[in-house]
Amino acid sequence: MHVQRDFGRLLRDYRTAARLTQEELAEESGISSRTIRDVERGAVRAPRKASLEALAEALALPEPERTALFEAARTIRRQSDLDLQVSRTVDADQPGTADDAAARTDPPPRELPADSPSFIGRGREVEMLAGLQQGSRQLQIVAIVGIAGVGKTALAVHWAHRIAQDFPDGQLYVDLRGYDPDQPMRTVDALAGFLRSLGVSGDRIPVDDEDAAKVYRSLVAGKRLLIVVDNARTPEQIRPLLPGLGESLVIVTSRHSLTGLVARDGARRILLNVLPEKEAVALLTQMLGDERVAAEPLAVTDLAQRCSCIPLSLLTAAANLAFRKHRPISDLVLALDKGDPLVELTLDGDQSGSIRAVLNETYATLSESEQRAFRLVSVVPGSAFTTDAVSALLDVPKPEADLLLQGLATVHMVHEQSFGRYTLHDLIRSFGKNLAASAGDGTQAAIARMLNWYLDRTLTAAELVAPERIRLPAPAWREPDGQAAFDGRPEALAWLVAERHNLVAAIHHAARSGPVALSWYLVDALRGFFWLSSPAVEWLGCADAALTAARAHDAADGEAAVSLGIAQLLLHHGQHSRALQVYLDSLAAMRRAGWAVGEATAMSHIGNVHMHSGDLDSARDLQQQTLGMAQRLGLEKAEACALHALGRIEWYAGALEVARTLVQQSYTICVRIGDRYGSVYALIERAMIDADLGHYPAAMEALDESFRRSAELGTPVLQVRCRSTLAYIHSCLGRDAEATKQYEQAVQLARGINIQVHEVEAVIGLATMALRRGDLPQARQHVELALEICRPAGFRLLEADAYAVLAEIRYRDGFPAEAQAHHDLATAIYEKSGYLRGRDRMLAMPHSGSGHQSAAMATG
Repeated sequence: MHVQRDFGRLLRDYRTAARLTQEELAEESGISSRTIRDVERGAVRAPRKASLEALAEALALPEPERTALFEAARTIRRQSDLDLQVSRTVDADQPGTADDAAARTDPPPRELPADSPSFIGRGREVEMLAGLQQGSRQLQIVAIVGIAGVGKTALAVHWAHRIAQDFPDGQLYVDLRGYDPDQPMRTVDALAGFLRSLGVSGDRIPVDDEDAAKVYRSLVAGKRLLIVVDNARTPEQIRPLLPGLGESLVIVTSRHSLTGLVARDGARRILLNVLPEKEAVALLTQMLGDERVAAEPLAVTDLAQRCSCIPLSLLTAAANLAFRKHRPISDLVLALDKGDPLVELTLDGDQSGSIRAVLNETYATLSESEQRAFRLVSVVPGSAFTTDAVSALLDVPKPEADLLLQGLATVHMVHEQSFGRYTLHDLIRSFGKNLAASAGDGTQAAIARMLNWYLDRTLTAAELVAPERIRLPAPAWREPDGQAAFDGRPEALAWLVAERHNLVAAIHHAARSGPVALSWYLVDALRGFFWLSSPAVEWLGCADAALTAARAHDAADGEAAVSLGIAQLLLHHGQHSRALQVYLDSLAAMRRAGWAVGEATAMSHIGNVHMHSGDLDSARDLQQQTLGMAQRLGLEKAEACALHALGRIEWYAGALEVARTLVQQSYTICVRIGDRYGSVYALIERAMIDADLGHYPAAMEALDESFRRSAELGTPVLQVRCRSTLAYIHSCLGRDAEATKQYEQAVQLARGINIQVHEVEAVIGLATMALRRGDLPQARQHVELALEICRPAGFRLLEADAYAVLAEIRYRDGFPAEAQAHHDLATAIYEKSGYLRGRDRMLAMPHSGSGHQSAAMATG
């Protein structure tokens, strides 16, 4: 027994320290060398006290070592008493001796299943397991948990084989079949199997769970066993199989989280996730061969992704491909995309080993409420969902939704990404969708509840994130979610960022499957957020889907609101002709819908398009119409926008004092109605005009306030405008190095949000600074970039600015004819557009690049 070997090792250590051979110790102690050999190899159960005294005397042991030797002997005697109790228990009411399991001389059990030949990767997990086991001198329990098919058993068995030699008393293995709906293993059967492996004959094994557990604990006390308990479902199944004493290691695998085993029994838990994509590809390569994988490398990666990198799915797919060796890997990928992946990932003749079968086993363990929750979360739009969203989906209070999700997470049917946010693997989602299709859960109504919740939360957040944006009036059927308001703009913005992908998915779902009105209400509510945070392609994809739905249902308000957002995006990305047409479509829809605020806004924006295109007369006319309409209907937001735009136009025309008065009126209205975005824009505009008037302290004061407020708003477009305006003021004051630095930052910010009009403004500013310091190649490079953007975009005023700088460059390069041509071209554009300040500057200084100012810097 293990304790006997401990005593034998201790005696051998003392003898070696005394530099005595076994024969020399025998001679000194009067005990035969054979007995000493038996003691050292653990064959003698309990040396007599007289023998212990003789050995201690012969070894000249000091008191501490003498005490340790006698204590080791007493441990052996205590174990002998336990063994005798076992004998009496298993041999109750039967005559016989105690030559039972405790005295067995058979080889120890070696029950580990074969290591999987396809095992690959899992280096991180193996390292964690090794760290848990290293140096342990007491009972340890390790629980490997994860979704069905993720490779828990494979990891447990692989690691067990690696460390088996550290457990000389043997290795036990049992499959509890915890998820088998028909034949889960009884506790007493598991104990009986262990007892038989430990040498207890069948007729001596107790039939009662508790009695069998007592015998088992008595037998394994003090031993060093490796015990693998596979496919456990509950801690109650596992606890009777845990040794009470000794240095054994118990490895448990389960689809449940086994939190009770961790809390009560001190188990160390390792959550086994799906394979990293690289390891999944390596597993497929191992199964299919290098040559086949090399022929279709992209298809192999696609296959790993379609299998959700779950080992069981990967092995099934590889086995099917190996059987049909001429089938292209890409053909299986296509079949997984077009058909039911759970059907494709089934082995012929072995339904029980498929991913569908193991998921069915787990699903059967759920309560009815948990099953319904699983079915419904499997069909929601988006890749993730929160407890709040699921509360709306299931139409239950949030605490109940939380409990249901925790129940699903416990068996790894959902995965908690972060606190309160969950997701599913694609194959598990497919499994749930198949169940939902025939369950009659009222799926459409449930999703509608969830989408309504998203809309209400989005409208609440949008009012904080982009309060300056006009929006459709909230629909009469809006259902407030009852949640507390966001604690300010940062929290609202953080929620929108976190839910962005879900909101995009919700828009597409609503446009495609209903409720259709939610698609355009969500797009309209998110317009300000999309402007700040979303790629243009994503924004346009959502808007196009909602616009198609609105037109299909003859919803003029939806068409108007969505078109307005599309036109704004096109304008700021330099697509003037397309933007103008979409603005006109939006204006027509707004008039059909009777949406006065929208109509005024569209008119003002159409005026801005004309201004960017160099048609200042048309721009002025439209802005004056907008101003009159806004003042007549009491639309203060629209009135402020029109005044601001008219101020820009007058600035272009050279009427600086008039321009400042109009911009100041716009600023006053914005402050009164709480339009923080509009008020910052007006401050920036005023700073530019004050600089042109030579009022530099006032300009810097307005700009400092603009920087502070734009930082609070977190709006990149305002920060670009602040940088460009600050650069211009520095250039006016002769601070060229600082001006260059600010222009460079403005370019980077503008590129980051892909707003070309502001990028070009700053690039032309950089060209001017390069020209001033005599760096003509750098100046020309900047100008050519500006023209490359301006020409196709239709930025006529900016194009004229670029030609003006290019004229000076060519003049200094020694090409006066080219310089004059560029000069004349810039002058013609200025004159035709009505940009009199630009025209006058060209006529007065035909070849001067000093003091250059971008004509459209404040056209935002």
